[in-house]
Amino acid sequence: MTDLRHRPDSGPLWQSVNITGSGAESFLERMLSNRIDNLDEDSWRGAFLLEPTGRIVSGGRFMRTDKGFVAVCDDGWAEPLVDGLAKYRIADAVEFEIDELMGVLAQGDEDPAPPAVIRYRDGFDLRINYGGAADTIRFTRAPEQVLTAADAERQRMRAGIPAFGSELTERTIPLEAGMMDWLSNTKGCYVGQEVIERMWSRDRVARRLASFVSDGEQQLTTPLQFDSDGIKATITSTFVDRGRTVALGYVNTDKPVEVQDSGITWQVSPLGPE
Repeated sequence: MTDLRHRPDSGPLWQSVNITGSGAESFLERMLSNRIDNLDEDSWRGAFLLEPTGRIVSGGRFMRTDKGFVAVCDDGWAEPLVDGLAKYRIADAVEFEIDELMGVLAQGDEDPAPPAVIRYRDGFDLRINYGGAADTIRFTRAPEQVLTAADAERQRMRAGIPAFGSELTERTIPLEAGMMDWLSNTKGCYVGQEVIERMWSRDRVARRLASFVSDGEQQLTTPLQFDSDGIKATITSTFVDRGRTVALGYVNTDKPVEVQDSGITWQVSPLGPE
């Protein structure tokens, strides 16, 4: 298989982590924010590994294999996942290995819809929502129709989808980003569950994922923080789109607002939990 890390302009990259051993399922079920015990072989499920404070250690899209599980992580987030899980491994029969290959975002057929797993002899596809109707994370010998990094970033920001390293960091609590489908409130205990359940049940988050739009092509360095008349905001990702500046970030309100900072007027639309 080709090492996709060296493909020029290959767009966003994903790493895979093999999690194997007779105790893999029970161990992950105790660690992760979402259920994996009822995961079938034709679908994937997003889940976080959290700190006891509810903040993110790492996370990924988990699929079942004949030897255990594979976690597909954003580039740079596989090692924190392995290190974080290994910290809790005591007598569990479970092993972790970061795969040397990396996946790329590609365009596939519209069916089946996400969150599907398509397996090949030399790899697999994960059908995901990355702002397009037929997005695929492709781990295979010859990925086709690869989106450029710039196009993929524009696509996901238009769709309001948070990404690891920008909207999802070690300071983020998943509820702030509206990542409810990566959480379960019906499973047993997991690391950070107490904080997540308390915030979820009380519907209390200090900030929410939001879309920011400004007229003009703004040259910004992210993360950008500002406070305007009590509206506190952090812009985490940005791009220029047909004479406008479009961004994702966080704001401390659940209502659409207009804010000004450094001469720039932003139309802010919260995307997080209502």
